[in-house]
Amino acid sequence: MLGLGCLIACDPPRTSQHEQGVRRYQGEGAPGAEEGLWTTWYFDGQMRTRGHYSGGLKVGAWETWYRNGQRESEGERVPVPGTRVSLREGTWTYWHEGSGRKKSEGRFEAGRREGPWLFWKNDGSVDEQRTGNYLNSELTDTDG
Repeated sequence: MLGLGCLIACDPPRTSQHEQGVRRYQGEGAPGAEEGLWTTWYFDGQMRTRGHYSGGLKVGAWETWYRNGQRESEGERVPVPGTRVSLREGTWTYWHEGSGRKKSEGRFEAGRREGPWLFWKNDGSVDEQRTGNYLNSELTDTDG
């Protein structure tokens, strides 16, 4: 049950619609000053993104989907202090559109690929040209 303070002080989620009348986004705060959970949708009503904001910056777990409804990516975002930038951090996973198979998986540090990364082709086989160890988003050696 909501407390009286929230009934008085909490704003309802902000929503917007595409021209076709389908939801475009929903969340708290104005665009550029987003707070809390935000969800966006494609013009056809398919979910596009879902994640949290703090002070207008993406924070915590974020998920994205392709237009066909298949998952595209998931991972964590962290804001860079003193900037208006939020970077990928920690383990991220990406999927191929169509097959839904994993496309890549590895860690980001300060928005750059670091350490071992695995890449797969759309048929599920390992992409040996891209799989390997990364430093500052550059492939330093392959595991193949």
